[in-house]
Amino acid sequence: MSGKLPLFNTPKLKGKYLDKVLASGHLTAGPMVEELERRLRERTGAGAVICTSSACAAWEAVLRVIKPLCVGIRGDTFPVIHDLIERFMDGTYEMVGVVTHIGGRETKWGDEGQLVRDGDEWLVEDACHVGLPVCGGKVDMAFTSFYPTKLLAGAEGGALMLLSTKAVMWQQELRQMVHCGFSGWPRNYFDRTQGAKLHMTDVNAALNLEALEGYDDYRDRVAGEWHKRASTLERVVDVSARPYLLQVETSREWNRARWDKVWKWPISTAWQFPPNNRLTVPMFPGMSNSEWELVQKCVKEIERD
Repeated sequence: MSGKLPLFNTPKLKGKYLDKVLASGHLTAGPMVEELERRLRERTGAGAVICTSSACAAWEAVLRVIKPLCVGIRGDTFPVIHDLIERFMDGTYEMVGVVTHIGGRETKWGDEGQLVRDGDEWLVEDACHVGLPVCGGKVDMAFTSFYPTKLLAGAEGGALMLLSTKAVMWQQELRQMVHCGFSGWPRNYFDRTQGAKLHMTDVNAALNLEALEGYDDYRDRVAGEWHKRASTLERVVDVSARPYLLQVETSREWNRARWDKVWKWPISTAWQFPPNNRLTVPMFPGMSNSEWELVQKCVKEIERD
């Protein structure tokens, strides 16, 4: 084995639909994007689906069109979601609640663990870590991610699924926002994206359609591997309902010396940002016993701390 043991070993895409893209003459805004949107409507029951260049692009379109007065985060989420909220929230219209599933853990709240709306707020599900939405009719919209490290292991891109009647009414405005492009991120590093459009290309759609077709099989194989491996470790974050990442709890007080030790491990890792303090370690279908023994050896160092 050369280099570090990777976090993921996702299915290799074969490009089974790429010939159709080349034959159509449309590398962008062509029939393959429409086909992927149609398939996603069938899978999710959404009234409309808009494919985007990324999940963040889908969320950005929502913020720009809905112009929420405030945004509340249910559960854990990534810094980029907070960053988008700060940059693009107009503060003139309604409230938006974001339902997230970090690492596959379904967010629940309320007296009986059920989704509860705050008045007339919009509920938007971040389904990037579960692949396809799990909240169904409880939310108005959902966005997901096609990416090699996700359960929808595609060729990058995202999708915005409009699930409620009031969300479908905004379809035209959202689609126009995605396809017409805007000025881009407003400051510093992001200035260079000015003029970027947020729609998915047909090349990406062709590969992502292939990933969608393999989603159920890959999700089930990941789940099987998680249940096989998680029971052999301590401090594992329980995502047994919808396994995706294998994460272990760590201490808030990790110092530089401890981090230097982790970076030298022969396995790849990903730090789940505070306040969660979780470390993602390799876990994927087809993992050999020797590879897993290597992971166990490294994780035991955390357990000793």
